[in-house]
Amino acid sequence: GITFYKSDVDFEDVRVSSVKAEDAINIVDSSFSFNSVFINDTISDGLDSDFSEGNVLYSEFLNIGGDALDFSGSNVSIIQTKVSNVKDKAVSAGEESIINIENSNFSNIGVGVVSKDGSQVSVFNTLFKDVTLSPAMTFIKKSFYEAPKLVLQSCDIKASDLIAQTGTSIFVDGVQMETQDVNVEKLYQSNVMRNE
Repeated sequence: GITFYKSDVDFEDVRVSSVKAEDAINIVDSSFSFNSVFINDTISDGLDSDFSEGNVLYSEFLNIGGDALDFSGSNVSIIQTKVSNVKDKAVSAGEESIINIENSNFSNIGVGVVSKDGSQVSVFNTLFKDVTLSPAMTFIKKSFYEAPKLVLQSCDIKASDLIAQTGTSIFVDGVQMETQDVNVEKLYQSNVMRNE
């Protein structure tokens, strides 16, 4: 799709549609701002941010074939953003990303939010609806990273639907959830998270 490398960029009132590339937008080692951005009908990820920092505000991701928002080594705030009809994850945070999500709406998705590989994710007042696998998950995919953490506050969510791998942590309104053994390799072979 569109790639920005070491190039700071601001998107405002932008629409990106019908993308048949690996990522609709890929931002690498840059600062960015998304304000009222609409991304729809992509065969893979909507926004892929690698080692970048920025904001996603009042935006929408619709009919996404991969992850709506995929972060590696990034520091990003997501505010009042809608994600719907997503095969894989609404938000994927990896490689020690720091992600803050507020007042957003995720519906008809494979997985809501994943924090993996040393990432720290906070979710406040966000709706999860019609989720195939789990609204929130923590696990370690790459063994050389520290344990990830995911904090959910004021989200209408069922604790029994959450998946926290042993050694990782999910907190819901200040209460730590029980952990379980997770076969990560098998997880990525599931219909939801398998890369075609």
